[in-house]
Amino acid sequence: MAKQAQPQNTPNAAQQGQQVVQVSAAAFSGPLPHPSLLEHYNKVIPNAAERILRMAEQEGEHRHYIEKKLVDAQASQLKLGSIFAFVLGMTTVAGGLVLLYLGKDIGGLGSLVAGLAAIVTAFIAGARRSKP
Repeated sequence: MAKQAQPQNTPNAAQQGQQVVQVSAAAFSGPLPHPSLLEHYNKVIPNAAERILRMAEQEGEHRHYIEKKLVDAQASQLKLGSIFAFVLGMTTVAGGLVLLYLGKDIGGLGSLVAGLAAIVTAFIAGARRSKP
């Protein structure tokens, strides 16, 4: 049977009966300071709150502009990639047809299949990327 420790009359045992109360300030999260802080800023610097709000608005507009440019660039890359894949595939198909016409059956058929595979692969990859 295990022995239980008996409380001793040491400073630690006396302190265990005390409660610790911690008070923290209210938390506020966002791009702007808490309204009461804005009021204090206005007391220190005239029109500080207006300047802070204008700065936050400009930052939001800039962020939206950058995000729009990024989305436009990605859409342009996707479109350009699809066009290049189609041109490459059609060139390969045309080369395969020329080889078949010249009597190079194996080379022409291989080139024809590779070109069609490139076109189909680009189409499938583009369709998968466009799904949300």
